[in-house]
Amino acid sequence: MKMHRFIFTVALIGFLGSNFPLGRIGVYSRFPMIAILIVSCIILISRTRLTGFSAVLAAFYLFLTYSFVTTFWTENIWLSIFKWLLYVAVSLAFLVGGITVAQNSSADSNPFEPLKWLLVPMMISSLIALAAGTGWLESNFRGMSGNSNALGASIMLTCPWLIYELKRSWNNRWRRRWLLALSVSIVVVMLATHSRAALCAFLILPALSARQLKVGRKVTLAYLALLALILTYALRPEYFNIVYQSYVAKRSDNIMASRGNQMEDSWAAAKEGGIFGEGFGVSVGVSRYWEWTTFSRVSREKGNSMLAIVEETGLVGLGFYLAVLLALYMALRKFSRTSDADQKFISNIAMGFFVAALVHGQFEAWFLSFGPDVSVYWATIGMALGGMTRNYERNFRMETASRSGLFAPATVARG
Repeated sequence: MKMHRFIFTVALIGFLGSNFPLGRIGVYSRFPMIAILIVSCIILISRTRLTGFSAVLAAFYLFLTYSFVTTFWTENIWLSIFKWLLYVAVSLAFLVGGITVAQNSSADSNPFEPLKWLLVPMMISSLIALAAGTGWLESNFRGMSGNSNALGASIMLTCPWLIYELKRSWNNRWRRRWLLALSVSIVVVMLATHSRAALCAFLILPALSARQLKVGRKVTLAYLALLALILTYALRPEYFNIVYQSYVAKRSDNIMASRGNQMEDSWAAAKEGGIFGEGFGVSVGVSRYWEWTTFSRVSREKGNSMLAIVEETGLVGLGFYLAVLLALYMALRKFSRTSDADQKFISNIAMGFFVAALVHGQFEAWFLSFGPDVSVYWATIGMALGGMTRNYERNFRMETASRSGLFAPATVARG
């Protein structure tokens, strides 16, 4: 099991290789590592319990099946099949791998532990770049990653580890201090990226994860936030204009300046996709020219994941993908109703991550890719599902026994 965890973590690092000082080494290592991860998942599949989220896997299977059917009428069948195989391999390997890793972790451990080996190195390299005054492009900070949006998305997608670790280590003074220092550093780097989509998702993730806080603490936090806004407006009203120009308008006269053309092209392509789609992985009118070279030359930056789904798989494919999201939401809701505090907290983090990723995907088209974002997304979803089910059967028996009155409270408490 330790070897599987190691392979899973290294595969994730490979997929985020462009955001590390590893450079091209990480990029070239991703597919050999995903092949090894698939073999590891097959070996350990018997240790993976599907209790509570089999509907998610069933809906995902139906979506993948229909996505393959669209290759029958695509404008470039080899491109569609090749992309479909890569997407299936990446998404399922990281989903199943994450479930297996978390389910076989101890009850008092962090189920998102592999994300630490992504988040911490990214932050160290980013802080080094900030201190050296490097990693800036057009006033947007990209650190040692490919671009600022990639850095912002990668940090946001790996934050579930930090959220869980803060709660788990809160009573340890020194560990709490360095985790809070890391949190402040993340905020600084995220603001420096000026990545609007990542910042929106970054705000949603801790907000929904904190649903378990007592009402008094929620009111206190809301009051402090409102007070800070009022004082800022009273003492430095120009700051609001700076925030608008830097993060909302992004130093442009048109708020959609960096996304307008992409959205228009994607909307037109989605209308061409129609009911059944133009074929998995294609960019309408461009992908027909692919001849076993780099994908970037025959792909259009689509800017919206939902429009990309309609373009490639049509309204039918969108319906299947929405069924995946609905099944996942229902599974998270089911686990959130438990009396187990740890399981409830993991479900809150997972729900926050789910909504944050959904919002981020409306401005970055990565839902059907096989790159860094989708790998971390399915890996984290898998770790959340695995973390929520590592004690699921024991807790279910305890709650059933408690309701039926078969055991005395002391017996139930001892488990």
